[in-house]
This record gives sequence, C-alpha cells and structure tokens, in this order.
Amino acid sequence: MGANLIDCSQCSLPELKDWLRKNTKKVLNLGTHQTLTCDSPVAVKGQNVFDSYFYLTTCEAHKKFVISISVPIVFIMTIVTLCALMVLRYRFELAYIMFLFKQRNSSAVDMYEVSIYDAFICYSGSDRRFVLKTLMPLIENGKERYRLCLHDRDFLLGTHITRNIVHAIDKSRRTVIVLSNAFLKSRWCRWEVDMANNRLLEESRNFLVLIELEPLDHSKIPRHVKMLMATRTYLEWPRDNNERTLQHVRKRLTKALGKSIFQVTHRIKEVDEADILL
Repeated sequence: MGANLIDCSQCSLPELKDWLRKNTKKVLNLGTHQTLTCDSPVAVKGQNVFDSYFYLTTCEAHKKFVISISVPIVFIMTIVTLCALMVLRYRFELAYIMFLFKQRNSSAVDMYEVSIYDAFICYSGSDRRFVLKTLMPLIENGKERYRLCLHDRDFLLGTHITRNIVHAIDKSRRTVIVLSNAFLKSRWCRWEVDMANNRLLEESRNFLVLIELEPLDHSKIPRHVKMLMATRTYLEWPRDNNERTLQHVRKRLTKALGKSIFQVTHRIKEVDEADILL
C-alpha cells in the first residue's frame, strides 16, 4: 500500500488517516518499506500522509462554500414547496381571485347590460330531478321569461368546470343556491358557494337567493354558509307541492329575482319605438 499515490487535497483524507491508524495490523505494507506520502497537491508532495494538514484550509473553505450555497437553496426550495402546496390547496379560490382582478373595472356596469342569464342555479347532482322538473319550469315558464343557467344544460362542453362556474356566476344577475344535505357534501357545490360569497364581498349589490330544500344537518354547514343563512332571508321549500303553494313560492322567487332581462330589454325597445313614432 505504500506505493499508492495519495491525493492529500481530498476532504476524505482525515477518514483515511483514522482508518489506517485503527487497522495498522491488518494492512499489508502500511509504510514500513515505503512511507505513505502525498502525491498531490504540489505544495505537500512527498510529505508523509500523517503529517499533512493541507486539507484543513481547503476543506474548511469548501464546507463554508457548500453551506453558503445550500442554506439559501434549501430555504428557497422550502418556500417554493409551501407555495406549491398552498396553490394546490386553494387553486379554485386563486382562479377566482385572478378572475376578479381582471374584471375589477367592470363591477360597476349595469348587470342588465352585461348579463346573459337572469340567474345561475347552483345545486347538487342529487337534486337534479327537483331542479329540472320543479324549479326550472316554475321560474322559466312565466310571463317574465326568466332565463336560467343550469350546468346540466348550459355549461360549455369541453371547458373546464371551474371556468364554466366562474362564467355562469359572472354572466348572471342572480345566483340561486339550492341547499340540501347532498349539496353540503359536494366539494364542487361548496366551491360554487365560495365563489358566490367572494363576489358578494367584492360587489355591493344583493344577488344571492337561498333555497333550503330540506332540513339541513347544521353540524355539516360550512361557517360562511351559516353566515349567509343568518344574515339574509332564505326560502324554505314547502313539503306540500300543491298548485297554490307553488304559486306562492313563485311569487316570492319572482320578487327576489326582480325584472327579467327580457322585460327590461323589451321595455327599452318599446320606449325606442315610441320615440321613433313621435
């Protein structure tokens, strides 16, 4: 082993020296005939390995360099990882915040001018039959000619559901939320409520209409939904769906929805035509 060329600039040299000391009796020709000497670097060439301390300054500088580089990198990677986790956790909310930022200057526009729907109906898939068979005909089949946005009927195929939801809320004068226990369990439904709630905070107008389809398990109601139910009058859907009861419900919904886009635009046309005749 004495004829080996030893690079004494390596930071592993102390480990080699310790190993040689501990294994003196096990290593053949440890240096009895040929002393272990440094071959490099030039400054310590020919020096006995056990006497070489060249590595000290080199390794210390190397360690400091590694630490000075590693600490910022670890810190940056930690921040990036945390940001990535936050973005993943709140990706839906962030998508809507970005949308609000882009639409900041349009919040004061007359909703009759920018809306294409009178109301976006937010409901669970479990309540689809009620919405399509009862609620939708009750609202749409009247003289007001309300136009509703339903995800089963009006969402664009091939478009990401988050984009469809944001577009539906933005292009509707009102958002009608059909609350049920199935709704509270749905992740997408809860997110739709979050988006509507964000818009409520962003704008001063009152555009939310709440319908409690069935008695709710209050332990499952999210905090912001409880706040909405506590701060505004909501419609408890009657158990008896006879004609008289439904007409009373329709009257309350009509009052909450206000004039339809059709009524407003038709009235404007009538005024314009009257001005032309004069």
